[in-house]
Amino acid sequence: MAYTIFILDNHTTQETTISQVLKDKFGYNTIVSDSADYGIRWIKSCSQPQPDLLLIDMLSSGEDIASIVRQIKTCKSQLPIIVMAQYGNEGQITPAIAAGADDFITKPVSLNRLKLTLENAFKIQHMNNEIARQKRKNMGHTHLSDLVGKSEHFQKTIHLCEMISSLDTPVWIHGEQGSGRETFARAIHGSSLRAGKPFIRVDCEHFSDEITENTLFGNAEPNGTLKPQSGKFQQANGGTLYLHEISGLPHYLQQRLIGVMDSREIKPVGSSLSIPVDVRIICSNSRDADDLIAVGEFSNVLFSKMCKNYLPIPSLRERIEDIVPLANYFLNSAATAENKLPPVLSEDAIELLKTYPWAGNVRQLANLLSRVVLLTQLDYVDAATIRLIQQIEPVNYTLPNTLKIPENSDYLDMKGQIKKLRSIEREAIQLALKHSDGCMTRAAKNLGIGRSTLYRKVEEMELSNLYAARKPDYAPDDAGFGW
Repeated sequence: MAYTIFILDNHTTQETTISQVLKDKFGYNTIVSDSADYGIRWIKSCSQPQPDLLLIDMLSSGEDIASIVRQIKTCKSQLPIIVMAQYGNEGQITPAIAAGADDFITKPVSLNRLKLTLENAFKIQHMNNEIARQKRKNMGHTHLSDLVGKSEHFQKTIHLCEMISSLDTPVWIHGEQGSGRETFARAIHGSSLRAGKPFIRVDCEHFSDEITENTLFGNAEPNGTLKPQSGKFQQANGGTLYLHEISGLPHYLQQRLIGVMDSREIKPVGSSLSIPVDVRIICSNSRDADDLIAVGEFSNVLFSKMCKNYLPIPSLRERIEDIVPLANYFLNSAATAENKLPPVLSEDAIELLKTYPWAGNVRQLANLLSRVVLLTQLDYVDAATIRLIQQIEPVNYTLPNTLKIPENSDYLDMKGQIKKLRSIEREAIQLALKHSDGCMTRAAKNLGIGRSTLYRKVEEMELSNLYAARKPDYAPDDAGFGW
């Protein structure tokens, strides 16, 4: 993937020339501006694409280059900055270097010198990123820059994560099992102001009601004194509480969680005292929230509080371009852990990985390649080896949750996926209204619900046009039969 260089240059002709050289001669992508304010706003706002390096040539314009550098380094400390200056005026660069600029170039500059300076800057950046990544890994921390991918879906997700990490409000992460929801949650935490503070995980799916309540809020001794750090909220104080598969929480605990989010206080089990907590909540779920709310399994109020930052995680099937870089990352990680050299994937192995449906998403890919490293001593891995290890055969791509039922089924959408319950309900109401020629009484009777219920649903679904042309046989009331 080509690097992107942001050029700040008040010499219109020169900036165009430099941009053309960087694109045509060196293969870089460029963003060009003659306004320092515009460049600072672009980088601070995380506008896309984000640059991998900033090149500044504005000394002759009287701009305070040191101030520009400081403002950029404040929000993007790892972004390499190179300052250009006319030969003989190198002294003007000193304040910029002191402010954090990484290197400088004197003009006129040769192509070889420019190329070497840029390459060195990227090498140093890569080395610093690797050192920082290893330190975070050793400490059990994750940063957004640690995540691997280059696809459009992945880049959009990272861009959204960068904006979310700068906030301190709840996050709702939705994605298939194995898609990396917890990894993204940890990266958001590690890139936020709460980085370095506790990140506490709670699996809401496999606890009994009593254990879950004690786990979340802690409990008190028989004499009423509080057990220190006995609940996950207390353990996460100052940091992030991650609620995995939050839809597994019983209804009464959903209500308690709403109260905690409103008051920012918890009341341990068996205690009459409330304890203030400073916790950011990030939750995840693999099931669709609308479906859960529609069938009454999840609180609409809690969802509205949690989804202030809604983060959809793409499946691996939507990130085909990321399979190879992810595969190489997992091979390197597994090989390092086993004190081996990572094997190289053959072309047919890469093709097999890219065409396999990956029902288990990134987790399944990681497990497969870990087994490749563990079970072989090969320097070169082909498709036959992968098939042998995972015992898979070439198959036609099929979504794992697509059902083999008649194509004309009223319960499937155009992609073969089961329709949302609300969509089916909407279609049923539309059909009933058309069949009854807009008569609400007959439509409600055919649907087996009360007129008041039907009126409410028609208003909610904005279907009033289907009976607006006809005068209602009588007004809705609360005395009708039905649900």
